[in-house]
Amino acid sequence: MQSQGHKIILSSNDDKHTEQKIDWADIIIFQMVFSLELIKYAKQKNKKVVFECDDLIHRVSKTHYSYEETKGIKNRLKWWKRIYQCFSRCDGFISTNKNLDNLYGRFAKKSLIFDNYIDLPHWLKEYKPNTTDRVRLLWAGSTSHTGDLQMIKPVIDKILNKYPQVQFIYVGTGGIRTDDLHAKFIYGDDLFRGLPNNRESMLPITAKLWPYILSTLQADIAIAPLEKNDFNKYKSQCKYLEYSINKIPSVCSKWFYTNADITADTQQEWIDKISSLIENKEERKRLGKQAYKKVLKNFDIRTHIKDWQDFLENL
Repeated sequence: MQSQGHKIILSSNDDKHTEQKIDWADIIIFQMVFSLELIKYAKQKNKKVVFECDDLIHRVSKTHYSYEETKGIKNRLKWWKRIYQCFSRCDGFISTNKNLDNLYGRFAKKSLIFDNYIDLPHWLKEYKPNTTDRVRLLWAGSTSHTGDLQMIKPVIDKILNKYPQVQFIYVGTGGIRTDDLHAKFIYGDDLFRGLPNNRESMLPITAKLWPYILSTLQADIAIAPLEKNDFNKYKSQCKYLEYSINKIPSVCSKWFYTNADITADTQQEWIDKISSLIENKEERKRLGKQAYKKVLKNFDIRTHIKDWQDFLENL
């Protein structure tokens, strides 16, 4: 949009100059920011307001960090009230899948389903291949994925015991093996307690830096496990895209990742699919290149951005 002469400001919702920026803008997009006060202010100033959403809001899984805020009928009713108060004032609602649109899109005046895509200037970095004799297995995610890690833990246990040459790297959450209280406070509890030591943890990384870090992790294989639950049903397939743009073949949950090339459902399927990639270096390379080409062809945001822009311009 900037290339076409539009002016854009990216701002956090707690910026002390937010109201002045709203005064300046024609359209305000709230990206998972529930500020009824700011939405009301924008509408009072006759601005077009859009809410962007990529997650289920009013109900999360029991292992999610926000579970206490959403469990029970009373809390969920509070969230529904908040959702209605915010979305019903919006001129547009943009979500990443049909499930979210069916659930929340009806409250806004107009809605658009706009899938996750890859912004190539943001994501295309020079990938650093693994030059060691170890096979690097990667998982990345936030603390909202604790349940997914618990689900895949038995698989990782078997893989690390079966293949001592495999190094498991988990980024964003998962903790580390330590008795040091300070380290536990920083990294969190060790979710992989009892597993072999051929594993390493990395702290969360900002979205701006993540493409640079991911391209230098020298990952040979990635995994994207998702528990079968109602919360995950509303998620997006962004992990597959992130790994694929780096030519990293990924094993993904079959029930959810419809675009993925390698999927698994049962524990044995996970073990078999990961094992096959560990044992076949040339197949890893082939599948990584195949996924890369697929994402370039089908998920380049520049091919789809006109739908998003037209939606905003016609509110």
